[in-house]
Amino acid sequence: WIQHVKSEVIQSLADDLDKISVEKSSMGFDLLELEEAAYLVLAEEEQESEDEDEEEEQELNNEEEVIIRDEEHGKEEEENQESSSECKIKEKPQSSEDNTEESTSDGG
Repeated sequence: WIQHVKSEVIQSLADDLDKISVEKSSMGFDLLELEEAAYLVLAEEEQESEDEDEEEEQELNNEEEVIIRDEEHGKEEEENQESSSECKIKEKPQSSEDNTEESTSDGG
């Protein structure tokens, strides 16, 4: 029947439908409660996502702290090794001089 209706009738129907306002509460599907529940679920999911992001950020910060401590510890070890090798270098000439003095004093 819609194919045989004049365009003025269709326009009149469209204008009438434009004036109609439908409320969720009048639909009989508990739409307000369902919508509220959906918003609560979304808020809960957002909170969980934020909590997970904070946990991941904290883990990354902890890992960075460990890396920094390891690097500092490595630098300290290098410094200790350098200072101990400097001491050994200083000690070696002294011990060789002592040996030459002992050999010259024994021989003379």
